[in-house]
Amino acid sequence: MSKDLTPQSNDIIFYSSPHGDVRVEVFFQEETFWLCQKKMAELFGVESNTVTYHLKEIYQSGELELKEWDDYDFFTKEDCKIEVKSSTYIHSWKQKEFSKILFSIEPTRRFIEAGYYDLEKKRQADIYFFCLLHHKDQNAINPMNLEQWTFYLVRTSDLNDKFPLQNSISLKGILNMEHEQCDYLSLK
Repeated sequence: MSKDLTPQSNDIIFYSSPHGDVRVEVFFQEETFWLCQKKMAELFGVESNTVTYHLKEIYQSGELELKEWDDYDFFTKEDCKIEVKSSTYIHSWKQKEFSKILFSIEPTRRFIEAGYYDLEKKRQADIYFFCLLHHKDQNAINPMNLEQWTFYLVRTSDLNDKFPLQNSISLKGILNMEHEQCDYLSLK
C-alpha cells in the first residue's frame, strides 16, 4: 500500500478488529475489495450461511445481476476445461501445527441457467490443476513468490477412476496416482 494508506491495485489488506480477535485478508483490485464468503462471515461475526442468505437476497432483489459462469475455472485454446484448486501448510492465523493439505474434488451439477442445474453430479473439468503453497516458514511466506509454489496436474478421468465418490483429495492421494508435478518456471 502507498504511504497515504490508499489501497493500490493488487494489494492484500489485513483487517484486525480493535480487540485483535478477528483478522481478515481483503484483496483490492480495480477499485473493488474482494473477500470470500467465509472471510465476510469472519469480518461481520456471523456464520457463512448468513452471508449466503444475504447475497441471495441481493440477487433476488435485482440490486446485482447474476451473470452466467462456467462449471470450471478456464479452458485452453484446444477447449480443454481446467479446474484450479489450491492449498497451503500455513495460514494467516496462528497455528500449532501445519495444516493438512486437502483439495476439493467434489462432483457438481453443471450450471444451465439462473436457478437451473443438470441433474447429474460429475467433475466438470478435463484436468485438475492443484496448486500447493509449499513454503513452511511463517516469517518468510509470500504467496506472490511463485518459487514457493508446487503445481500438480491430474486428469479428471484418473480422479474418476481412483476416487469416483470422494469430495476431497490429500497431497498423498495425488502423489500416489498418475500426475505431473512442476514448479512455476516449468509451466507451459
